[in-house]
Amino acid sequence: MTTKFKGVDLDGDLERIIPHVATAEEYGGALQHLQTVWDNLTLLGQLSGTGTDMTETRRAFSDLAGSLLNQLGREALKKCLQDHSAKAQVAINILVRNLFERTADIGFLSSDEEIRTFLRRKAAGQDADVDALRKRFGEYVRKYSVYSDIVVLNTSGQVLARLDATVPMTVSQDPAIRAALDTTAAYVETFHETDLVAGGKRALIYSFRVTDHDGAILGVLCLCFRFEDEARLIFSNLAGAGDWNVITILDDTGTVIASSEPYHVPVGASLAPVLDAEYRIVRFGPMEYVAVTRAAQPYQGYGGPGWCGHVMVPLQHAFNANAAKDLANVEASVIERVIHTSQLFNADIRAIPPKANHIQRELNRSVWNGDIRQGSSQGSSTQGSSSEGTNAAFAKILLKEISSTGAKTKSVFEGAIADLHTTVVTSLLHDNEFHAGLAIDIMDRNLYERANDCRWWALTTAFSEPLARGQLTDQDRSAVGAILRTINGLYTVYSNLILFDRSGIVIAVSNSAESELAGTVLRDEWVSRILSLKGEQAYAVSCFEPTPLYGGRPTYIYGAAIQDPRRLSVVGGIAIVFDSEPQFSAMLTDALPRDAAGVVKDGAFGLLAGPDGRIIASSSDRFRPGDTVSVDPAFLGLSPGGRHAGFTVLGDSYYAVGATASSGYREYKGEGDHYRNEVIALVFTRICDAAGQVSRPQAKLLSIRSDRAQAGDKESIATFTVGDRIFAARTSEIVEAVDGAAIMPIPLMRPGMRGCFIYEGTALPVFDLAPVLGKAVAPDDEQTSTQLAVMVTSDGTRFGLVVEALGEIAEVFEDRLTMLPAMVSKDYMFAEATLTLKDINDNESIVVLSADRLYANLSGAVASTEAA
Repeated sequence: MTTKFKGVDLDGDLERIIPHVATAEEYGGALQHLQTVWDNLTLLGQLSGTGTDMTETRRAFSDLAGSLLNQLGREALKKCLQDHSAKAQVAINILVRNLFERTADIGFLSSDEEIRTFLRRKAAGQDADVDALRKRFGEYVRKYSVYSDIVVLNTSGQVLARLDATVPMTVSQDPAIRAALDTTAAYVETFHETDLVAGGKRALIYSFRVTDHDGAILGVLCLCFRFEDEARLIFSNLAGAGDWNVITILDDTGTVIASSEPYHVPVGASLAPVLDAEYRIVRFGPMEYVAVTRAAQPYQGYGGPGWCGHVMVPLQHAFNANAAKDLANVEASVIERVIHTSQLFNADIRAIPPKANHIQRELNRSVWNGDIRQGSSQGSSTQGSSSEGTNAAFAKILLKEISSTGAKTKSVFEGAIADLHTTVVTSLLHDNEFHAGLAIDIMDRNLYERANDCRWWALTTAFSEPLARGQLTDQDRSAVGAILRTINGLYTVYSNLILFDRSGIVIAVSNSAESELAGTVLRDEWVSRILSLKGEQAYAVSCFEPTPLYGGRPTYIYGAAIQDPRRLSVVGGIAIVFDSEPQFSAMLTDALPRDAAGVVKDGAFGLLAGPDGRIIASSSDRFRPGDTVSVDPAFLGLSPGGRHAGFTVLGDSYYAVGATASSGYREYKGEGDHYRNEVIALVFTRICDAAGQVSRPQAKLLSIRSDRAQAGDKESIATFTVGDRIFAARTSEIVEAVDGAAIMPIPLMRPGMRGCFIYEGTALPVFDLAPVLGKAVAPDDEQTSTQLAVMVTSDGTRFGLVVEALGEIAEVFEDRLTMLPAMVSKDYMFAEATLTLKDINDNESIVVLSADRLYANLSGAVASTEAA
């Protein structure tokens, strides 16, 4: 059964959507009222006997109103789903990326020598310094602030040491302990209520056994992840102050484990994931919601705990966004070009403006023809019966009402089409801005880990002790090299890890292919900065520039100073070479906007760049690190965390661009961190050719003062445009205007001859003034089609004249017509008079064409082609 809304048939999948779309409600009401008016006018036209039949216009209006409302609803739904599915996907993907790093952390920390020593002493019944280990845990969490607690247990589950001293040292019954002892995997990941945390609350914990060098199991290490805190950070980046959506993380049973609005959708609530459809309208409590769910996309082979991102927005608020404000700072000419030359719009949307133009064109022609008939009949007879006068008066009123309704219809259609276009364009801009924010967030989170890694590894006793002795043996170099290789095997985002002494001499590297670096002296400026660092929290970063340590390519090198075991002096440093090219490229690619099938949208690419436009990374082969991108300064001059979206010309194309500036993550680049590095993520989507031509502007029709209400001898004049010029003709010389789609070309036609067409069973010649006047012949397109004014000469010969737009029809005093001499300049060879627009003292006038002269000259009966 077809559902109706405001008298319009709705597509089946939109019946629950469109009633909540504000623009559909607004225009639906206006269109419903106009439909009623057209119904009445159609009936009156049929009863009037004036030849004004609005049946076809009414039918076309009804069809277009349905198409327009359905497209408004469809695009509003598309924008809603684009926004919320992106948030659902990003929420779970960002979390999974974070948890991937945790799987590496547990692997490395479980092999920490201080923890091994502590467990050995405990197993042997010897004194073990719990406070020293707790202090070391504190140093770790000061860097990796994603953890709330670190727990060390023996093989029986007895807690031997932990960072959080407020939690009792008990025997844990958590099954994760046994799993960590028995697993063949590299880690155990659990999320449930546990006695390992205060109050037995649920916790996300990464566990693994601690083994001695000979493989003997010494105990279990557990890292307690700050899941609720991390979820809040993710949600805060995705949910704006005015958003109605609720972002949640669901576990594999559909239970809410984190919520951006816990008072609205509480943790523990049971929801139905929507993994078998793009969206679903669901009920939660007393309200209906548009719900979308997205499963995690694996990151470097890690798929996460099996959770989903799930976003719900109340149905009545799902389509509230004010799209127009997003274009407030974009030049109107740019918007016009994008709308008229891009492929942003599907075939259904592209078909709407031509249909609206066709309706308006047909309507204008009907009214124009009615006025022509009125003018002609008035000129041919000044007397008539009372009924004829009544009919004439009624016809004038009817034509006036049709014209007024047509203007209202045009206004409603133009407003609705503009809103439809605006929704599509702003949806793209918002999407690009969102994904630029995602790209910079991924980058900040990734580099946060790099700053943590170098500082933590600088605290490795196996590094500080041999460096403090000053004289390293081959065995020392081999041992530290093995540790570096182990670390690099766990943390694969680095191309090399380099250990150097206080003189900058390389002791060991993790990359065997670059072993020749051992014994060389590092002389880069960042080396001295690393060696002058104070405290365990300090780190240094190189500029993003080419370096021989990365094959001559640009990258970042993070480093931290290594202090002697007593923390009294710096004895060396560790430098970690970020494998920037594939890592940044992967970040950008992962952040690009995608279609429903998960494929990157055609023509989309991403850049990381500095405020000067120098490129750090690109997902496109078109740009290389070190190149400079030239875009509007508004995209590059952003303050930390700032966002901007708009259009720019790049090469020979227009692009929609979203930009977001780096603002850091947690402590990284935050308050108390000395490091500042201005980076902007830009996401581009190609729109159209920069040189593309927008639709040809129509000639502006002039206003003619009407003298109808005044006494005196008058002439009825009709106006129309040919090319970009406006002409007039006596209504007595015009039969009517008709559609010119059926023009048939004739071989060997003279200039000014367009062909012929069948009119009332007779073939009439068709003339076109445009080429004769030196104007290009306008091709028919989807926006316009050829119209013909059927004219008649004094001897009754009929012909068609190509016109583009139909203008005013007015009764004017005869003294406002100035007759031209029989022979005038060639510009006026088709004219017989000029008409002043306002009064006889007005210098502004238009040419009044003569049917006799047009036919004589354009048919070649009088003037040759050369004379023309």
